[in-house]
Amino acid sequence: MRILYRLLGFIVGVGILLSCLVLFHGGWGIWQFSQLTGAFIGGFITLFAIRSSSRSTEPVEPWLGKEQLGWTLIGCGAIMWGIGECFWRYYVLVLHQSPFPSWADVGYSALPVLVFIGLLLQPSLNKANNRPFIILDSLIAMGSLLAIGWALLLGSLATASSEDLLAKMLGLYYPTSDIALLSIVIFLLLRAQGAYDNVKARRYGLLILGLGLSVFAVSDFLFNVQQNLGTYIDGTWVDLGWPLGLLIVGAAASLRRFFPLSPEEDRAKHIDVADTAQSRLGLRNLAIYVLVAILFFVLCLNIFSSDPAKIQQRPVLVLSVLIIVALVVVRQILTIMENNRLADRQAYVLGQLAQANQRMEEQARMIAQRNADLERGITHLKEVHAQLANGNMRARVQINSGDLLPLAGSFNLMADRLSRNDQADTYLRRQTKLLNDLSSALERHQADQPLAISSS
Repeated sequence: MRILYRLLGFIVGVGILLSCLVLFHGGWGIWQFSQLTGAFIGGFITLFAIRSSSRSTEPVEPWLGKEQLGWTLIGCGAIMWGIGECFWRYYVLVLHQSPFPSWADVGYSALPVLVFIGLLLQPSLNKANNRPFIILDSLIAMGSLLAIGWALLLGSLATASSEDLLAKMLGLYYPTSDIALLSIVIFLLLRAQGAYDNVKARRYGLLILGLGLSVFAVSDFLFNVQQNLGTYIDGTWVDLGWPLGLLIVGAAASLRRFFPLSPEEDRAKHIDVADTAQSRLGLRNLAIYVLVAILFFVLCLNIFSSDPAKIQQRPVLVLSVLIIVALVVVRQILTIMENNRLADRQAYVLGQLAQANQRMEEQARMIAQRNADLERGITHLKEVHAQLANGNMRARVQINSGDLLPLAGSFNLMADRLSRNDQADTYLRRQTKLLNDLSSALERHQADQPLAISSS
């Protein structure tokens, strides 16, 4: 936890210093290197946090699947953007040029690709069928936002600009990639949550990462707009979004790596998460339908407009709407298939539950019957025991089956032995009486009395 506080404190201090340098143009021109400084610091902090080894006794959330590789790609994307900024500063400060496009765009354009792949590698442990819905929702949201942006701003910039084809493509690529990054972050956060997704380290990391990308995207979008309009000025508040956004990315990686687990989260890691129905109307589905509704509204405004610029933008807008509608149809088909699968599974589970209830009822009936037999057997044993105690040695237990059968056999064996002992005792008493009578007769005979033997 101490290293987390140190990293966050360092990031906050660097962010404040860079903000002061950019806003007040301090440091004898050092402020011009604030963007690449923030990019390199954010990227290297990300790589340090993600690639640092963890001890087995350290109470942190372990890496899942390709999550560590995803965060590594995000850190590499920040460093690539910093390399592109180095080329840009070389053009501006040494060559006194502002070329667009240039070699700097190689580094700039690498960041969205690497970060997007890194976000797709973030784990989703609910079920494997959740990932197609996340990808479809991200594509629908991204396409809707791009179509809306094309109708409101990007189309006008693309058609009115006098730049070459590569410059136009890059001018559209940067805001498009920003929208793609923000959409995938939003849907990663709005996906169906399970015990693994609710771990604070992972959730806080994604939240802060989304905040950093949002700050970065705002500066990127404003720069592209001003660059196309020819009104961009270096060293304004617009430039703060790039270094601060990438520093926040480093803070997100630090939180993901070093945020400690609570005991409740540690226990929740071993819980099996139940399958979640994808057709449930949640925030993600609501966001999708709201974006599609806004897109149709924008399309209607474009169709009823007689502005030549709007008419020129209309083919791209209509094609985008058709593609998005096709994606929505595919999503609905997948949703219906998922609902059918869940319904079949529910019917199977209900059938298994009915069979289990039937087995439980049969077991309860058998247990009740067994208890009744035991009670009758115990009562019978008590009666036979009382008869034996009262001298009725012929009393026997009449049990032919059941759990008390071994006890009944032992009880009857004991009764037989008692009966034989009683018979032997009676015979012994008779023999003793006979010997006593014979001894008395012999004694009288020795006393000159006649020998009189008794009938015994």
